[in-house]
Parts: sequence; C-alpha cells; structure tokens
Amino acid sequence: IGVLDRPVMLVGLEGWFDVASAATQSVESFIDDDVAVIVGEIDPDPFYDFTQNRPLTSIDDGERHIVWPSNQIVVQRNTNHRDIVALIGVEPHVYWATYVEAIVTVAKALGCEAVVTVGSSAEAIPHTRQPPVTGSTANASLARPLGLSAPTYEGVTGIAGLLHAAGHGQPFAAIA
Repeated sequence: IGVLDRPVMLVGLEGWFDVASAATQSVESFIDDDVAVIVGEIDPDPFYDFTQNRPLTSIDDGERHIVWPSNQIVVQRNTNHRDIVALIGVEPHVYWATYVEAIVTVAKALGCEAVVTVGSSAEAIPHTRQPPVTGSTANASLARPLGLSAPTYEGVTGIAGLLHAAGHGQPFAAIA
C-alpha cells in the first residue's frame, strides 16, 4: 500500500462499549467504501467463544455461506487530509492481550501517529439534551493542543482500555 500520509487508526468494535452501534457507526462514517481498501483481517477463530457470538449462515444465488465475526483493517487514502486506518469488527471474548498486540503491530507497521478508540455507553439522558462526548489521552503533548485531559476512568474495561495501556511508550498516541 506504500507510505501513508500521517495515518490515524480508528477503532470501533461491536460489544460492551458499542451501545446502539454508535461506536462502530461512527468509525464506519469515516470510510468511503468506493475508496477504502481492506488490507487485513484478524482471524476470528482463536478470539471468540462461538456459543456467545455464533457464525451466521446465508444463501447467495443458491449457495450456502458461513459468515464469521469479522475484524477488518481498512486503509483509506485522503487527498489533502490524513489517511485513515480503521479497525472495524467485534470485540473478542478471549486472548485479549494477543488481540491487542496484533492491533499495536498493525498501527506501528503502518506508521499510525495516533490510535483513536470510539465507544458508547448507556446513559440516563433525556432525548431533548445533547449526549456528552468525552475524550482523553495519556499523551501530554497531544492532550494540550486537543484540549483533552488524562484518563480518569477506573472500572470495567474492554479492548479499548487494554489498547490504551499497550499504547504507552509506543510511537503513537492513544486517544479515547
């Protein structure tokens, strides 16, 4: 695919932190299917408990197909803007450290300057109010110009939390 222009990786995964599919739809909104290219996939077999997230069957032109949970790495080149590397998929059930290691490896190999994780959670907010949007990064040099603070969340986490911990000391900044 050649050298990318200041790429940013966007990560949106179906699962615990994707209420109403807001996270995955947000990441997908940056991708133009006519321009983007799938450059890789994470094999689902070692990462999923298929009794929790079962494969689907479909029939296309009389031929039966099995559709497995998918994790695609997509690259989109943008004229006069940063290129995008997107990971769109399903949060795994097992081997989270190995899964995160694969994401970090891809981000480094493609020269990503930042990894932005997108999540959504259920909140008690009336429909008449704008839902809050928050962002944070442990990278102080990135936090200042973007007006972000250091992460303060403590509690149950997902792949995004592990990815941020794994990003410490990497050549890219992790942003939630």
